[in-house]
Amino acid sequence: MIIRLCVAALLLMPATVLAQGNPGPFGGLFGRAPARVGEDQTLVEVRSSVGGQYDSAILAPEDAPAADTQSGAGAGGTVGLVIQHQTEKFSALVDGGARRVQYFVDPSYGLSLYSGSASIASVLTSRLEAGVSGSYVHSPFYQIYPSFGMNGTVGNPGTMAPFAPYATQMLENESVQATAGLTARLTERTKLTASAYRRQTMFTESDADFTNNGYQARWTWEVRRDLGVYAGYGHEHAVQSGVGGQEFDNETIDIGIDYRRTFSLSRRTTFGFSTSTSVLKTGTSAREVRVNGGVILTKYFRRTWRAAAHATRATSYVPGFYEPLYSDTVGVSLGGMFSTRLEWVISADAGRGEAAFSNTSGFNTVTASSKLTFALSRYVGLYGQYSAYGYEIPENSNALGLDDRLARQAISVGLTAYIPLYKKVGQ
Repeated sequence: MIIRLCVAALLLMPATVLAQGNPGPFGGLFGRAPARVGEDQTLVEVRSSVGGQYDSAILAPEDAPAADTQSGAGAGGTVGLVIQHQTEKFSALVDGGARRVQYFVDPSYGLSLYSGSASIASVLTSRLEAGVSGSYVHSPFYQIYPSFGMNGTVGNPGTMAPFAPYATQMLENESVQATAGLTARLTERTKLTASAYRRQTMFTESDADFTNNGYQARWTWEVRRDLGVYAGYGHEHAVQSGVGGQEFDNETIDIGIDYRRTFSLSRRTTFGFSTSTSVLKTGTSAREVRVNGGVILTKYFRRTWRAAAHATRATSYVPGFYEPLYSDTVGVSLGGMFSTRLEWVISADAGRGEAAFSNTSGFNTVTASSKLTFALSRYVGLYGQYSAYGYEIPENSNALGLDDRLARQAISVGLTAYIPLYKKVGQ
């Protein structure tokens, strides 16, 4: 609460003073109030999908007797509402939705997922920008992704099909997240960003709740368009409840170079990398130091196609696990348009890891996804998607009773729809 009040006061003071037009003694630092220019745009739209799927490993519902996974078919749909208002200096976005799937197995059962989020971003002055966001998800299943072993190329949240390709156990849970941030442009090429956040995952039938609070700050100097230098510091405190639960502190020392160089051998090939240092500690263990970072190579060709290869070293907090996890992940992706109506995207990732303090190895994940979308009209599309997923974890590594290994494949087909309800554009 104290952090929230301090952030709110910091955001409101410059905006209130400078709105009068007089920059005051600190005008050179905070800048002047922004002018009202450009377009105002308001959008209201509905996004939905409906389809069927075949899953090789359907998990038993949470309240059912213990049973092995079974293969079978299912059908479901999703519907979401998006409200967006945007000007040159202010933007607000609210969205929410629900997903439902019915599995035709013996015995048949259905599942529902609900989610919502909101975000606000504003240019307070010519030098200050601020933003806040929050999200809520109520899910009937638990999944290791996206906390561990993923580079960001898996799945497509637009269609949300198959319903739960990366679920590891039917375990009802709720996740809440809130973030507030401030960006100050010190000079034309340097800026300072600061943010604070809170994440919480709560399980209905387990006491292995997880809470993560933190803050971070970063200074950035843009040497030139494709080269930047940065230095930052972050601190987070995580609490894993339940049997064997612990508290962890993670300090991130983030010093490095942001390199986005376009190779001379091809003007449409880019390369980028980043580095950081993670320092983990608990009340009973010595500090663990690890160098993290990532590298990505991207090739653009023809008009709409892109191929990418990337690798990441990360420190992850995964709700339900007794220790933080060190992970190393590699992945590739390819996507583009065959025509103005036909789009294809394919990706694959593989990751391995170990527990941070006990050095227990055996955390392995692999996933692949391929999706083909055909535009039937401006607002309706037909899609087909294939997903494969597998993981291995050591015994007694978590408080949720997860299976030590799982492999699944899923195929889904269906329709997606984008329905604009309201649009207003004005000066």
